[in-house]
Amino acid sequence: MSSETQPTQAVRTKTPRTLWRDRAFVSYLLGQTVSRLGVQIAGLALPLLAIAAFDATAIELGVINAALFAPYLVFSMLAGAWIDRSRKRPILITADLIRFAVLGLLALLGLMGLVDMVTICLIGFVMGTCAVFFDIAGSAYLPLIIGKDQLLDGNGKLQATIVFSKSGGPALAGVLAELTSAAHTLFAGAATSLLSVGALLTSRRSEPKPPPREGGRDMVAEIRESLSFIARNKYLSFLTVRSGVNNAFFVARNTLLPLFVLNTLNLSSTILGLVLGAGAIGALVGSMIARPLAERVGLGRTIVIGFGAGSSSRSSYLSLEDPSGWKSRCSRRSLQSRVVS
Repeated sequence: MSSETQPTQAVRTKTPRTLWRDRAFVSYLLGQTVSRLGVQIAGLALPLLAIAAFDATAIELGVINAALFAPYLVFSMLAGAWIDRSRKRPILITADLIRFAVLGLLALLGLMGLVDMVTICLIGFVMGTCAVFFDIAGSAYLPLIIGKDQLLDGNGKLQATIVFSKSGGPALAGVLAELTSAAHTLFAGAATSLLSVGALLTSRRSEPKPPPREGGRDMVAEIRESLSFIARNKYLSFLTVRSGVNNAFFVARNTLLPLFVLNTLNLSSTILGLVLGAGAIGALVGSMIARPLAERVGLGRTIVIGFGAGSSSRSSYLSLEDPSGWKSRCSRRSLQSRVVS
Protein backbone atom coordinates (compact mmCIF):
# COMPACT_ATOMS: atom_id res chain seq x y z
CA MET A 1 0.00 0.00 0.00
CA SER A 2 1.43 3.35 -1.02
CA SER A 3 1.71 6.23 1.39
CA GLU A 4 -0.41 8.32 -0.96
CA THR A 5 -3.48 6.14 -0.54
CA GLN A 6 -3.19 5.67 3.22
CA PRO A 7 -4.58 9.08 4.29
CA THR A 8 -7.69 8.68 2.14
CA GLN A 9 -8.43 5.22 3.43
CA ALA A 10 -7.85 6.40 6.98
CA VAL A 11 -10.38 9.15 6.55
CA ARG A 12 -12.91 6.77 5.07
CA THR A 13 -12.91 4.66 8.23
CA LYS A 14 -13.91 7.77 10.16
CA THR A 15 -16.68 8.79 7.77
CA PRO A 16 -19.80 9.65 9.81
CA ARG A 17 -22.64 7.21 9.54
CA THR A 18 -24.93 10.11 8.59
CA LEU A 19 -23.73 11.57 5.33
CA TRP A 20 -25.17 14.98 6.16
CA ARG A 21 -22.45 15.25 8.82
CA ASP A 22 -19.69 14.39 6.37
CA ARG A 23 -18.23 17.72 5.19
CA ALA A 24 -16.60 16.23 2.11
CA PHE A 25 -19.85 14.65 0.95
CA VAL A 26 -21.92 17.76 1.65
CA SER A 27 -19.43 19.87 -0.32
CA TYR A 28 -19.54 17.37 -3.15
CA LEU A 29 -23.33 17.27 -3.21
CA LEU A 30 -23.60 21.06 -3.11
CA GLY A 31 -21.19 21.36 -6.03
CA GLN A 32 -23.10 18.77 -8.04
CA THR A 33 -26.43 20.44 -7.34
CA VAL A 34 -25.56 24.02 -8.25
CA SER A 35 -23.47 23.02 -11.28
CA ARG A 36 -26.18 20.80 -12.75
CA LEU A 37 -28.74 23.51 -11.98
CA GLY A 38 -26.64 25.95 -13.98
CA VAL A 39 -26.50 23.56 -16.94
CA GLN A 40 -30.28 23.36 -16.99
CA ILE A 41 -30.60 27.15 -16.74
CA ALA A 42 -28.19 27.66 -19.63
CA GLY A 43 -29.83 24.89 -21.63
CA LEU A 44 -33.08 26.87 -21.76
CA ALA A 45 -31.43 30.28 -22.04
CA LEU A 46 -29.55 29.34 -25.22
CA PRO A 47 -32.63 28.78 -27.44
CA LEU A 48 -34.35 31.80 -25.88
CA LEU A 49 -31.35 33.94 -26.76
CA ALA A 50 -31.31 32.57 -30.31
CA ILE A 51 -35.03 33.29 -30.79
CA ALA A 52 -34.60 36.80 -29.42
CA ALA A 53 -31.36 37.66 -31.22
CA PHE A 54 -32.10 36.48 -34.75
CA ASP A 55 -35.60 34.94 -34.64
CA ALA A 56 -34.23 31.40 -34.84
CA THR A 57 -36.22 28.86 -36.82
CA ALA A 58 -36.94 25.26 -35.86
CA ILE A 59 -34.01 24.10 -37.99
CA GLU A 60 -31.64 26.54 -36.31
CA LEU A 61 -32.81 25.49 -32.85
CA GLY A 62 -32.23 21.90 -33.91
CA VAL A 63 -28.65 22.71 -34.87
CA ILE A 64 -28.10 24.44 -31.51
CA ASN A 65 -29.44 21.43 -29.61
CA ALA A 66 -27.29 19.15 -31.76
CA ALA A 67 -24.23 21.18 -30.76
CA LEU A 68 -25.24 20.86 -27.09
CA PHE A 69 -25.71 17.09 -27.15
CA ALA A 70 -23.13 16.02 -29.76
CA PRO A 71 -20.35 15.82 -27.11
CA TYR A 72 -22.27 13.03 -25.36
CA LEU A 73 -22.03 10.96 -28.53
CA VAL A 74 -18.49 11.99 -29.42
CA PHE A 75 -16.69 12.09 -26.07
CA SER A 76 -18.57 9.93 -23.55
CA MET A 77 -16.60 6.70 -24.05
CA LEU A 78 -13.24 8.42 -24.33
CA ALA A 79 -14.03 10.62 -21.34
CA GLY A 80 -14.99 7.63 -19.21
CA ALA A 81 -11.80 5.74 -20.01
CA TRP A 82 -9.61 8.81 -19.43
CA ILE A 83 -11.35 9.86 -16.21
CA ASP A 84 -10.90 6.35 -14.87
CA ARG A 85 -7.13 6.96 -15.08
CA SER A 86 -7.17 10.46 -13.57
CA ARG A 87 -8.01 12.30 -10.38
CA LYS A 88 -11.62 13.36 -10.48
CA ARG A 89 -11.85 16.59 -8.48
CA PRO A 90 -9.48 18.59 -10.74
CA ILE A 91 -11.61 17.53 -13.72
CA LEU A 92 -14.78 18.73 -11.99
CA ILE A 93 -13.20 22.10 -11.15
CA THR A 94 -11.76 22.56 -14.65
CA ALA A 95 -15.10 21.77 -16.30
CA ASP A 96 -16.84 24.31 -14.06
CA LEU A 97 -14.30 27.04 -14.77
CA ILE A 98 -14.47 26.54 -18.55
CA ARG A 99 -18.26 26.60 -18.43
CA PHE A 100 -18.19 29.81 -16.40
CA ALA A 101 -15.91 31.44 -18.98
CA VAL A 102 -17.92 30.50 -22.07
CA LEU A 103 -21.33 31.30 -20.57
CA GLY A 104 -20.08 34.64 -19.28
CA LEU A 105 -18.67 35.45 -22.73
CA LEU A 106 -21.94 34.55 -24.46
CA ALA A 107 -23.93 36.63 -21.98
CA LEU A 108 -21.73 39.67 -22.69
CA LEU A 109 -22.07 39.17 -26.44
CA GLY A 110 -25.83 38.88 -26.03
CA LEU A 111 -26.04 42.17 -24.14
CA MET A 112 -23.99 43.87 -26.86
CA GLY A 113 -26.11 42.40 -29.64
CA LEU A 114 -23.22 40.46 -31.16
CA VAL A 115 -24.75 36.97 -31.00
CA ASP A 116 -24.97 34.84 -34.12
CA MET A 117 -25.68 31.22 -34.94
CA VAL A 118 -22.05 30.13 -35.12
CA THR A 119 -21.20 31.66 -31.74
CA ILE A 120 -24.12 29.98 -29.98
CA CYS A 121 -23.29 26.60 -31.54
CA LEU A 122 -19.61 26.80 -30.61
CA ILE A 123 -20.33 27.78 -27.02
CA GLY A 124 -23.08 25.17 -26.82
CA PHE A 125 -20.62 22.49 -27.96
CA VAL A 126 -18.06 23.57 -25.34
CA MET A 127 -20.76 23.63 -22.67
CA GLY A 128 -21.91 20.14 -23.66
CA THR A 129 -18.34 18.85 -23.56
CA CYS A 130 -17.88 20.24 -20.05
CA ALA A 131 -21.14 18.59 -19.01
CA VAL A 132 -19.92 15.19 -20.27
CA PHE A 133 -16.70 15.35 -18.27
CA PHE A 134 -18.42 16.83 -15.21
CA ASP A 135 -21.18 14.20 -15.11
CA ILE A 136 -18.86 11.22 -15.55
CA ALA A 137 -16.22 12.53 -13.15
CA GLY A 138 -18.88 13.42 -10.61
CA SER A 139 -20.29 9.90 -10.56
CA ALA A 140 -16.80 8.37 -10.35
CA TYR A 141 -15.74 10.74 -7.55
CA LEU A 142 -18.51 9.74 -5.14
CA PRO A 143 -17.10 6.28 -4.19
CA LEU A 144 -13.78 7.93 -3.35
CA ILE A 145 -15.19 10.16 -0.60
CA ILE A 146 -17.64 7.83 1.16
CA GLY A 147 -17.54 4.24 2.34
CA LYS A 148 -18.85 1.32 0.32
CA ASP A 149 -21.65 0.77 2.81
CA GLN A 150 -22.85 4.33 2.16
CA LEU A 151 -22.87 4.21 -1.63
CA LEU A 152 -26.57 3.38 -1.89
CA ASP A 153 -27.48 6.33 0.33
CA GLY A 154 -25.03 8.62 -1.44
CA ASN A 155 -26.22 7.66 -4.92
CA GLY A 156 -29.81 8.19 -3.83
CA LYS A 157 -29.02 11.71 -2.67
CA LEU A 158 -27.10 12.39 -5.90
CA GLN A 159 -30.03 11.25 -8.03
CA ALA A 160 -32.33 13.48 -5.99
CA THR A 161 -30.15 16.49 -6.80
CA ILE A 162 -30.22 15.56 -10.50
CA VAL A 163 -34.02 15.44 -10.45
CA PHE A 164 -34.13 18.74 -8.56
CA SER A 165 -31.86 20.46 -11.09
CA LYS A 166 -33.84 19.14 -14.05
CA SER A 167 -37.09 20.46 -12.62
CA GLY A 168 -35.88 23.63 -10.90
CA GLY A 169 -33.38 24.70 -13.58
CA PRO A 170 -35.78 25.26 -16.50
CA ALA A 171 -38.41 26.79 -14.23
CA LEU A 172 -35.89 29.24 -12.77
CA ALA A 173 -34.51 30.03 -16.23
CA GLY A 174 -37.98 30.78 -17.54
CA VAL A 175 -38.72 33.18 -14.70
CA LEU A 176 -35.35 34.93 -15.00
CA ALA A 177 -35.72 35.30 -18.76
CA GLU A 178 -39.15 36.86 -18.33
CA LEU A 179 -38.07 39.23 -15.56
CA THR A 180 -34.75 40.22 -17.14
CA SER A 181 -33.50 38.75 -20.44
CA ALA A 182 -32.01 35.56 -21.86
CA ALA A 183 -28.53 37.13 -21.70
CA HIS A 184 -28.87 37.96 -18.00
CA THR A 185 -30.13 34.42 -17.42
CA LEU A 186 -26.86 33.11 -18.86
CA PHE A 187 -25.00 35.12 -16.21
CA ALA A 188 -26.97 33.19 -13.58
CA GLY A 189 -25.97 29.91 -15.22
CA ALA A 190 -22.33 31.00 -15.22
CA ALA A 191 -22.46 32.02 -11.56
CA THR A 192 -23.51 28.52 -10.51
CA SER A 193 -20.23 27.17 -11.90
CA LEU A 194 -18.25 29.41 -9.55
CA LEU A 195 -20.41 28.31 -6.64
CA SER A 196 -19.70 24.70 -7.57
CA VAL A 197 -15.94 25.36 -7.66
CA GLY A 198 -16.11 26.98 -4.23
CA ALA A 199 -17.96 23.99 -2.81
CA LEU A 200 -15.47 21.50 -4.27
CA LEU A 201 -12.50 23.46 -2.92
CA THR A 202 -13.86 23.29 0.62
CA SER A 203 -13.50 19.51 0.64
CA ARG A 204 -10.26 18.65 2.43
CA ARG A 205 -10.35 14.94 1.71
CA SER A 206 -7.39 13.81 -0.38
CA GLU A 207 -7.91 11.81 -3.55
CA PRO A 208 -5.50 8.99 -4.38
CA LYS A 209 -3.98 8.72 -7.83
CA PRO A 210 -5.62 5.83 -9.73
CA PRO A 211 -3.36 2.77 -9.97
CA PRO A 212 -1.86 1.85 -13.36
CA ARG A 213 -3.93 -0.48 -15.52
CA GLU A 214 -3.09 -4.17 -15.40
CA GLY A 215 -1.30 -5.39 -18.49
CA GLY A 216 -0.84 -1.85 -19.77
CA ARG A 217 -4.14 -1.86 -21.67
CA ASP A 218 -4.85 1.37 -23.53
CA MET A 219 -8.14 3.26 -23.63
CA VAL A 220 -9.06 2.13 -27.13
CA ALA A 221 -8.80 -1.53 -26.11
CA GLU A 222 -11.00 -0.98 -23.06
CA ILE A 223 -13.63 0.87 -25.11
CA ARG A 224 -13.64 -1.87 -27.74
CA GLU A 225 -14.00 -4.52 -25.05
CA SER A 226 -16.93 -2.68 -23.44
CA LEU A 227 -18.74 -2.24 -26.77
CA SER A 228 -18.23 -5.90 -27.56
CA PHE A 229 -19.68 -6.91 -24.20
CA ILE A 230 -22.79 -4.77 -24.76
CA ALA A 231 -23.27 -6.11 -28.28
CA ARG A 232 -23.14 -9.73 -27.07
CA ASN A 233 -25.72 -9.16 -24.33
CA LYS A 234 -29.21 -9.04 -25.81
CA TYR A 235 -30.64 -7.15 -22.83
CA LEU A 236 -27.94 -4.48 -22.75
CA SER A 237 -27.99 -4.07 -26.53
CA PHE A 238 -31.77 -3.61 -26.51
CA LEU A 239 -31.64 -1.07 -23.68
CA THR A 240 -28.86 0.81 -25.44
CA VAL A 241 -30.77 1.06 -28.72
CA ARG A 242 -34.03 1.89 -26.94
CA SER A 243 -32.37 4.64 -24.90
CA GLY A 244 -30.76 6.10 -28.01
CA VAL A 245 -34.06 6.25 -29.88
CA ASN A 246 -35.83 7.67 -26.83
CA ASN A 247 -33.21 10.40 -26.37
CA ALA A 248 -33.30 11.30 -30.07
CA PHE A 249 -37.02 12.03 -30.00
CA PHE A 250 -36.79 13.65 -26.58
CA VAL A 251 -34.30 16.17 -27.94
CA ALA A 252 -36.46 16.66 -31.05
CA ARG A 253 -39.46 17.47 -28.88
CA ASN A 254 -37.54 19.90 -26.71
CA THR A 255 -36.16 21.60 -29.81
CA LEU A 256 -39.64 22.51 -31.04
CA LEU A 257 -41.18 23.18 -27.63
CA PRO A 258 -39.84 26.75 -27.19
CA LEU A 259 -41.23 27.81 -30.57
CA PHE A 260 -44.55 26.10 -29.88
CA VAL A 261 -45.03 27.62 -26.43
CA LEU A 262 -43.67 31.10 -27.16
CA ASN A 263 -44.73 31.70 -30.76
CA THR A 264 -47.72 29.44 -31.44
CA LEU A 265 -49.39 29.61 -28.03
CA ASN A 266 -48.11 33.11 -27.23
CA LEU A 267 -47.28 32.09 -23.67
CA SER A 268 -44.42 33.36 -21.53
CA SER A 269 -40.98 31.92 -20.93
CA THR A 270 -42.07 31.21 -17.35
CA ILE A 271 -44.69 28.78 -18.64
CA LEU A 272 -42.09 27.21 -20.92
CA GLY A 273 -39.77 26.63 -17.97
CA LEU A 274 -42.56 25.10 -15.91
CA VAL A 275 -43.52 22.77 -18.76
CA LEU A 276 -39.93 21.57 -19.12
CA GLY A 277 -39.52 21.20 -15.36
CA ALA A 278 -42.72 19.20 -14.93
CA GLY A 279 -41.15 16.17 -16.57
CA ALA A 280 -38.48 16.00 -13.89
CA ILE A 281 -41.17 15.93 -11.21
CA GLY A 282 -42.46 12.80 -12.90
CA ALA A 283 -38.94 11.40 -12.74
CA LEU A 284 -38.93 11.97 -8.98
CA VAL A 285 -42.20 10.09 -8.61
CA GLY A 286 -40.85 7.31 -10.81
CA SER A 287 -37.72 6.98 -8.69
CA MET A 288 -39.91 6.61 -5.59
CA ILE A 289 -42.13 3.86 -7.00
CA ALA A 290 -39.48 2.00 -9.01
CA ARG A 291 -38.23 -0.21 -6.18
CA PRO A 292 -41.63 -1.33 -4.78
CA LEU A 293 -42.91 -1.88 -8.31
CA ALA A 294 -39.86 -3.98 -9.20
CA GLU A 295 -40.30 -6.04 -6.04
CA ARG A 296 -43.93 -6.70 -6.94
CA VAL A 297 -43.76 -7.42 -10.69
CA GLY A 298 -40.03 -7.92 -11.35
CA LEU A 299 -37.26 -5.82 -12.88
CA GLY A 300 -37.94 -6.74 -16.51
CA ARG A 301 -41.67 -5.99 -16.32
CA THR A 302 -40.96 -2.72 -14.54
CA ILE A 303 -38.69 -1.61 -17.39
CA VAL A 304 -41.38 -2.54 -19.94
CA ILE A 305 -44.03 -0.64 -17.96
CA GLY A 306 -41.77 2.40 -17.78
CA PHE A 307 -41.08 2.37 -21.51
CA GLY A 308 -44.76 1.84 -22.32
CA ALA A 309 -46.04 4.54 -19.98
CA GLY A 310 -43.48 7.02 -21.28
CA SER A 311 -44.41 6.32 -24.90
CA SER A 312 -48.13 6.62 -24.14
CA SER A 313 -47.69 9.99 -22.45
CA ARG A 314 -45.68 11.32 -25.38
CA SER A 315 -48.34 10.21 -27.85
CA SER A 316 -50.76 12.61 -26.15
CA TYR A 317 -49.11 15.39 -28.16
CA LEU A 318 -50.83 13.98 -31.23
CA SER A 319 -54.25 14.68 -29.71
CA LEU A 320 -53.64 18.44 -29.49
CA GLU A 321 -56.18 20.40 -31.49
CA ASP A 322 -55.39 23.46 -33.53
CA PRO A 323 -53.78 25.86 -31.07
CA SER A 324 -56.02 28.75 -32.12
CA GLY A 325 -58.24 27.93 -29.17
CA TRP A 326 -55.27 28.47 -26.90
CA LYS A 327 -54.57 31.79 -28.55
CA SER A 328 -58.04 33.09 -27.81
CA ARG A 329 -57.64 32.26 -24.12
CA CYS A 330 -54.08 33.55 -23.71
CA SER A 331 -52.95 37.13 -23.74
CA ARG A 332 -50.87 38.27 -26.70
CA ARG A 333 -47.35 38.81 -25.52
CA SER A 334 -44.39 39.99 -27.48
CA LEU A 335 -41.56 37.45 -27.43
CA GLN A 336 -38.95 40.16 -27.83
CA SER A 337 -40.11 41.90 -24.66
CA ARG A 338 -39.94 38.62 -22.78
CA VAL A 339 -36.43 37.45 -23.57
CA VAL A 340 -34.53 40.59 -24.55
CA SER A 341 -33.64 43.40 -22.26
